[in-house]
Amino acid sequence: MKNKLLTGLLIMLFVAAQMPKSAVAAPSTLAPESQVGSVSAVRDEATRLPLEQAIQNVKKNLTIPSGLTEFSSSFDSYGDRQRWVLLWTAPDGGEGDFRVEVDATTGEIISLNRWTRPADPSFSKTPALSVQKAQQIGQETLNRLLPAKSPSLKLVSDSNPLALGTYQAPTYSMRWNRIYKGINVAMDNAYMEIDMQTGEIVNYNLNWTYTDLTDPQNVINQDQAEKSFVSQEILKLQYAQPITRGQESSPQLVYGIRHPSNGMLDAFTGQPLNQGGYNYSLENLMKDGGMGSSIAPQAGAAPVLSPDEQKEVDRSARFISQTEAIDIVKKWLPAINDMQLNSASLEKDWRNPNNRYWQFGWGKDSPEPGQSAYVWAQLDAVSGELTGFNLNLPPQKPVSSSDLIDQKTAQSLAESFIKKIAPQRWSEIKLDNLDSLLRPMDLNPPTWSFNYVRLVNGILVPNNGIEISIDAGSKQVTTYRLKWSKENFPSAQGVLDSQRANDLFFQSAPLTLSYAKIPNSKGLKEIMRLVYLPKYKDGFYMLDAKSGAALNTEGKPVTKNPQALVFNDIKGHFGEQEIALLGQAGLLGEYGASFHPNENIKLADLLKAMLTVKEGIYSTMWISDEEVLKRCQVLNWIEKDTPADSNVSREQLAQLMVRFLNIDYLTQVQDIYRVSYLDANKMSPQLQAYVALCWGLGIIKADGKTFNPQHTITRGEAAVALVKTLSIKN
Repeated sequence: MKNKLLTGLLIMLFVAAQMPKSAVAAPSTLAPESQVGSVSAVRDEATRLPLEQAIQNVKKNLTIPSGLTEFSSSFDSYGDRQRWVLLWTAPDGGEGDFRVEVDATTGEIISLNRWTRPADPSFSKTPALSVQKAQQIGQETLNRLLPAKSPSLKLVSDSNPLALGTYQAPTYSMRWNRIYKGINVAMDNAYMEIDMQTGEIVNYNLNWTYTDLTDPQNVINQDQAEKSFVSQEILKLQYAQPITRGQESSPQLVYGIRHPSNGMLDAFTGQPLNQGGYNYSLENLMKDGGMGSSIAPQAGAAPVLSPDEQKEVDRSARFISQTEAIDIVKKWLPAINDMQLNSASLEKDWRNPNNRYWQFGWGKDSPEPGQSAYVWAQLDAVSGELTGFNLNLPPQKPVSSSDLIDQKTAQSLAESFIKKIAPQRWSEIKLDNLDSLLRPMDLNPPTWSFNYVRLVNGILVPNNGIEISIDAGSKQVTTYRLKWSKENFPSAQGVLDSQRANDLFFQSAPLTLSYAKIPNSKGLKEIMRLVYLPKYKDGFYMLDAKSGAALNTEGKPVTKNPQALVFNDIKGHFGEQEIALLGQAGLLGEYGASFHPNENIKLADLLKAMLTVKEGIYSTMWISDEEVLKRCQVLNWIEKDTPADSNVSREQLAQLMVRFLNIDYLTQVQDIYRVSYLDANKMSPQLQAYVALCWGLGIIKADGKTFNPQHTITRGEAAVALVKTLSIKN
C-alpha cells in the first residue's frame, strides 16, 4: 500500500514538474473525479500540452453532459501527431459517454462524440431546430474550437433533402472544407452533427494536413490540363457490364477512366500522377464469371416439377461429372495425386446465373512447419475448361536470392503456360501494363504476377482475361484465373471519337484545381500536391460510347438526385414555415422553385409526400401516380379506384392524417367523441371521430367554428396538416 502511494506521489510530482508555471499556478476547476482519472500512456518529451490543460480546454469550450462523472484518459500518437483522448462515462455501468480528442501539440479539440440513450423512445418527426439555426450553432462552435483554422474553413452548401419521419436521422450533418488561396484542400475538413431537437453537438471531427502547401503561382490553366488529359489517353473506350440487382445486363460500350492516375494531373506540368490505384470499380462493371453461392439441394421433390425446376434438371444433364472434373484437374496439377480431397461443390455464378462451376479443395498435412500443401481448383461444369487454381506447395529445396528468376523469364513461363492451357484465348488477350505501373515490384520478388486483359473488336474488356503468377524460386505457376464473359458484345460501329468523348466527359466531370494527397515514391508517407482532377457530379461515372449520354455505375442515364427546395412564392403565407420545411425535405416540388400554396392539391401529390416520409425519398422519387395509389391502397390509406388527379376534401384530409398515424382503429369506437364545430350535427359518428382526433392532436382546426367537410384543400393547407401530423410523437 505504501509503495502504491509513493508511486502515485512520484508520478504527480513528475507531471507537475513538466507543466508550465502558469499551468501549475492556475486555480483548478476540475471535478474531483476528473483529477483522479487514469492515464494509459505518459506523454513524451515532444508533448507540449499537459493532461490538465487538455481537460481545461474541453471544459472551457464544451459542456460535459451531467451524470457523466467517471473520467479516464489515454495518450497516443499517429504519424507525427499526438493526442489526448478524454472519456467521461456514467458511474456504475450506466449508459452514456462523452469522448473528446485534444491535439497534444496545438491544444485544439479535434474530435468529439457524445452518446446518450434517449429518455423517450418516441420522437417528433419534425425538427425543433431549423437548418439555418443549426448551421449558426455549428459555425459558432467551430470558431470557438478552431479560432486559427475556422477562417479557412468554408461551409459546404448541402442540397441533399432533409429526411423526415421514419427515415429521419436525429441530427443535422454539415461539413466545412479547407480552402487555401481559393483552392480546395482535398480531405481537409471539419465535420459536425447537431441534434435537430436540442441543438447539441453530438459528433465532430477535424481532418487537417500539417504540412506547407505549394504556392499555386505558375500552375497551368484548365484548358492546358484538359489537353494533357486527352493526350495521355486517360479516358479509354472499353466494354462494361454493369450489375443491376434483379436484372440481367449486357455488355455496353463506354468511355471511362482507366489509368493509374485515375485522372489526376500535376498542376504545374500536366503530367499524370500515379495514385497507387486506378478506377477498380469500373473494372468491376464487367462480369468476370466470379463465383457465387452454392446450389441448395432439393429436399422432398414433388411428383411434378415446376418449369424452373425442370429447366435446372435439363441444364444439369449437360454438366460433366465430379470424376471427370477431377481427372481434368489432375492433367494440369499432378500434385493432387498425393493429396486428400477435402471439398467438392457444384456452384452457380451469382453474376451469370446460367453458368455452373465445379470447385475442389485438396490438402496434405505435415507435422513439419511449412511443409503442408493445399490446392484449390475451379472448372466450367459444361465445357470442362480449367478456369482457376491456387497451388500452395512446400519448397523442394532452400532458395537463395541468386536463384530467383527475373521478370522476363517469369513472363515467358507464364505465356508458355497460357498457350498450353487456353490456346484459343491467346489471340484475344494482351499484357496489361497497368499492374507494373501501379505496384512497382521489388528487384527480386518471390512471385511474379501478370494480368492479360481481354480484347473484343480490338477494345478492352476490363476484368476479363487471364491472371497468372509464377513462383520465382520453383518456376511453377502458383495461381491461374480465367475470367471470360460469355455474353454477346455490341459492335463498335458508330462510337464517338476520342476528342468528342473527352469533351463530353469534361462537361460532367470538369478538371478542377485542388490540393490532394498522393503516395510518396520515396517512402510510405503521403505528400500533398497541387493537382487537377475530375470533379464528378450527379452520380456521373462513365459515358455511353455511341450517344455520349452520361451514365451512372449501373449503366443507366444520370438523373438529378433529389434536392432540397427553396420555394419563392410562400412569403407571408400562413403556412410559410411548414411549407419551407417540406421544401427542405424535397417534398411537394411539382412546380420546382414555386409551390403554388393557394392551388388545390392533387390527391396523388399529397399521397406521394406522405409515402416519401414513410419510405424515404429514394423509394418514391421516380414512381408514377398509379404506383403511388397502389402502395397507399396496401397501406389502407385510400380505397381502390380512387382517381389520382382528384381534389382532396377536408374530410378526406382528416382521414388520411389519422391513417398516416396508424390510429385509424380509434375511430371504430363511436359515441365517445365530442366536437364543438357548429356543423357537428351534420357529421356521421365516424367522421366525428376523425374530426375530434385531428382537433385534439392539433392537426386540423379549420376556421375554429365550422369544419366544412367538403372544403377543397389547397397545397398550403395540406402542407400545414402534414407537418403538424409529423410533429406528433407516436
